[in-house]
This record gives sequence, C-alpha cells and structure tokens, in this order.
Amino acid sequence: MPSGEIFNAFLDIFAQYTPWVILAVARPFGFTLLFAVFAWAKLGTGMMRMVFAIGISLPLLANGVPSSEMVLEMNFLALLLKEILIGALLGFASSVPLAIAVAGGGIIDIYRGAFLGNPDPSGGDVTSYGSLFAVMSLWLFASIGGFQIITATIYKSYDIWAVNTVFPKFIPGADVLLELVERVLLNAVVLAGPLLVIMFLSDIIHLIGAKFGKNIDVGHLTFSTKNLLALMILPLFLVMSIRVFKDNLEILATVPELVQGIIR
Repeated sequence: MPSGEIFNAFLDIFAQYTPWVILAVARPFGFTLLFAVFAWAKLGTGMMRMVFAIGISLPLLANGVPSSEMVLEMNFLALLLKEILIGALLGFASSVPLAIAVAGGGIIDIYRGAFLGNPDPSGGDVTSYGSLFAVMSLWLFASIGGFQIITATIYKSYDIWAVNTVFPKFIPGADVLLELVERVLLNAVVLAGPLLVIMFLSDIIHLIGAKFGKNIDVGHLTFSTKNLLALMILPLFLVMSIRVFKDNLEILATVPELVQGIIR
C-alpha cells in the first residue's frame, strides 16, 4: 500500500475516534476547573489539570472506544459543553469540605478582630485561620485517599449521566444550592464553636473586671487576651478537630447524589 494511502487511512481513523477521546477527557477536565483543591495544592496550571483529566480518562478508553459508526445524540460541541458542565458541577460540590474549613477559620478571625487576609489560591482573600484550616483539610484529604475518592466519584457519574446522551434537565428551584450553603455555614460554626466559646468567656471575664474594677482599665486588654488564648489553645483544638474535618470530607462520597438535585 502506498504511503499516501496509509497516511489517509490514519487520518480517517483519527477523525473517527478523536471526538470520543475528547469527550472522555472533557468531564474530568471540567471537574478540575471548579475543584478548589487543585488551586490550594498549587496544581492550578492548565497542564496539571489536563494531565489529571487524561489520567482519569485512560481507563475509560482502555475499556474500548465506541464504534465509529455510533451516532452522536447531539452536536459534538453540545456534547462537549454538557460533559464540561457536569464535571464542573461535580467539582463545585466536591469543594464543600474545603469551603467549610475556610469559612470556619474566617468566623474565628472575624470574632477575634483579624480582618486582614491573604490571597486565596482559588480567588479572593482568606484569613489566617482560614488558611490554616484549609491546609489541615488538604492534609486530611490526602491522608484518606482523597484523589481516589474523587476519581471514583467521576466514574460513578458516568452511570448516572452517560456521555452519548442528551443534555440533562435542570431542576427548577435552588433547594440543593441552599442545602450546600446551609451545610457550609452550619459545619463552619460547629468547627469554630469551641474557640468561639473560649474567646467569648474571655470577653465576659473582661466585662466583669471592668464592672467591679472601675479603677482598672481592662478594656484595652480584651483584644490581646482573646488572641493569646486562641493561639495557646490552637494546637489542642486542631487535634480535637480532626474528627470534624474527616466528617466533612465524607461529603465527597455523596457528590453525585447532590448534583442529581441540580440536573437529571
């Protein structure tokens, strides 16, 4: 066979199967776009995200690329958009545990009067305790095999939303989004609660001192004492909070079900 014919045959095969390869990579790549762990772990470059997406898609392709004769249910670009959107929603829901950690630290910093923050890798600003709790959550995410869990989540999503299907229907209402916000705020308060109680008791003691020791100005000590107590108790608090962090990470196993409340 002439080399020209071999090259043309290769191009035909490439044209037939390339769309399926791109669609296999699209959902994992969409996942990385909104999964905050990639930004916090300094894996936010496009190259790292694409490497992750390709790695996730390889087992799918190893099971066999669909026949070139299979007809796409929608226009290729529409299918590609659908896959990226589903992946992005999965990544957004999977970021809830990290959002809880950042919010919990932010609540503590607001109460102790530390409003200045550092740049948030995923966008915006994050307070010092928020950064600390986020790093703690990332460490636990890695220790429990977080990437294996989110990989299983992505694979499970294909059982719910197959690649070659029509665009899923958006469910009217914001019940799931409100549930996610409620979960973030409630668990953030639970996480910050012990330190908040201790700092609040410190304020009460200073108020009592100001009431009965009128000749002693203790008001200016409130801020310093509150921050010193928080700093002294922080190591023990972090050890005791490991269970709370792990409980929040269990949300990762229910991500497909959460997203089903948004699209079906």
